[in-house]
Amino acid sequence: MKDLIQTIGINPILKDHWVRTMIVSLALIVFTWPDHEAAFLPNLDGSYFAVLNWFAAYDFSTLKDVNFTFGPLGFLKNTVAVGDNVIWGHIMTFVTRIGFLVLLFRTTREDGNSILIALLAYLYCCFFNLDFFLYGLTLISLLHFSKKQNLWVLAIPVSLISIGFLIKVNIGLNTLLIYGSWLLYHSISSRAYKFLLLNSASIILVYFIFWLVLFQSFQGSIELIRGYISYVLTNSDSVSIFPPNSALALTFLFICICLIYYLGIKDKQTRWLFVSTPLFLFATYKYSFGRQAGNHSGEFLMLLFFVAFFLLIESKKRLGVQHVLIFLAIMFYEYNLSVNQTFPGNKRLRPYIGASNFVSQIFRYGSYKTKWENKSKENLEHAKLPEKWLKEIGDEKIDFFPWELNYFIPNKLNYQPRPGLMFGGFPNSINKKNVELYGGDGAPEYLIWEKWKYTGQVGGIDKQYLFNTDGTFLREIIFRYRVIKERGRDMLLKRREPKFVVKESGQETYSWGNPIVLPELDSGQAMFIRMEASYNLKGWIQEKFYKAKRPLIEYHLENGKTISYEFTRLSMEEGIWIQPYIEKVNTELQGQRVNRIVFNQPEECCIFKDRFHVNWYLIKQN
Repeated sequence: MKDLIQTIGINPILKDHWVRTMIVSLALIVFTWPDHEAAFLPNLDGSYFAVLNWFAAYDFSTLKDVNFTFGPLGFLKNTVAVGDNVIWGHIMTFVTRIGFLVLLFRTTREDGNSILIALLAYLYCCFFNLDFFLYGLTLISLLHFSKKQNLWVLAIPVSLISIGFLIKVNIGLNTLLIYGSWLLYHSISSRAYKFLLLNSASIILVYFIFWLVLFQSFQGSIELIRGYISYVLTNSDSVSIFPPNSALALTFLFICICLIYYLGIKDKQTRWLFVSTPLFLFATYKYSFGRQAGNHSGEFLMLLFFVAFFLLIESKKRLGVQHVLIFLAIMFYEYNLSVNQTFPGNKRLRPYIGASNFVSQIFRYGSYKTKWENKSKENLEHAKLPEKWLKEIGDEKIDFFPWELNYFIPNKLNYQPRPGLMFGGFPNSINKKNVELYGGDGAPEYLIWEKWKYTGQVGGIDKQYLFNTDGTFLREIIFRYRVIKERGRDMLLKRREPKFVVKESGQETYSWGNPIVLPELDSGQAMFIRMEASYNLKGWIQEKFYKAKRPLIEYHLENGKTISYEFTRLSMEEGIWIQPYIEKVNTELQGQRVNRIVFNQPEECCIFKDRFHVNWYLIKQN
């Protein structure tokens, strides 16, 4: 066999490092190709991916005006069998993995142990998502530069920052934090300030070039970044799904992390790594605990493993103090996930039968796409509307509220996404854009409101009263639309001239826990407030470095019932609904009279100053 290989001339080829690298890389990609269910799905997460995929396939330019947590390339996070989206997803999967592997092999080829650890890092990424291949590609590019000093390799992280922002806010931000931290350290330590300026300018320039290639104009490019900044600043307003944590485990976790970074900065061999990752670590930690669900908490655990792998690759001393500390940190965090019953690993691992996945998705693409197209039709059966509704709507513009957006696909409706896309705790700047749209000539003529979601007709997704979430936008809907048809869970609303106006009716200062007696209102009137409440020192520390708990509002109804909801800092600014308590969705302000309300500090945790200021607003018929 050896003689045969030499005879046909394969041996010299195999001796070439590039050829061996490509062969091994391609084999690894084939045998770790991910399973992917490419169907439209109902409900909240499925809805926004449905919109991103549909418009990416058929009207891509529309996505430049959407200011969501996902950018115009957000469909790449979860491609659906519509248009050529799955093909683009395959290309993204292949390019990120081949780039990751080739750079790993080229960087670590002199050290057998490093190659083994690098392969483990790659296999670890395979169990998760696109995000960490982009982070890994950024880090391995910096590792390659630190060893080889090849300037061309820095074009990779510069490009990945733009691609990341075009996919999702946290991907772009984390990639920027990794590269930006390293860039600042390298430029200052080398006194290469021109290098810093040129790279910073390159990041901005490449982003605008990508945008120009996608949309042939710069419209929406700056608005996307402004929206992302708003989302980042309000991330802590989301509810923690698994709030109980082990204070002891988290304390030791961060002691370990602080010691790791202290030792890392002192060690010249690994300094670049420990300069590049602390801001990334903190951002991922805030993101993870912002919601603390399985997917979110898993991001922080993945990052700890990731730093461990890169530390093992870079460090010449095996199993030093830094390695022990980082694996202790992983153990403490894993213990905390057990305490709060998150268990992200069990939820995140997906079936990987790489070779069969590769064959079915690549070589049998036609049948693969048909399978998921049929599954999409089945999944969207619930969204089909009655013929009478479709005749009423015709070709008029339509929008959907609050979370189910899939109606436009099976019913072929004239849907144009609003800037905020969905509903539920959006920053004020995004809500303002939604309000401007609904108040202008481009407003949709019809609106479908899906009732009975999560916690009844008026329950929000984050333990909030629906009317206390995105209050400015919700009031705009009530003022400008009326219910014309109802069917089970769905209501059809039609645009009308504004029926109500808002008038400021006073202001006052109150204390937490004290009942506030409400005045009687005439029929067709309502009331809401805006609050100004300041954190005390404890609350400020919680908000900045972890996650502040939410205050509560109690509605004491005339019929004797008391109903309690959490509310957020955004709700204070957007407006908290006071009177009447609307328990069945309607646009005529019909509901239960509220005798008094009580604002309470978060349970067992006083994080606000004793007094808060309230502005009262009266809603009355125009």
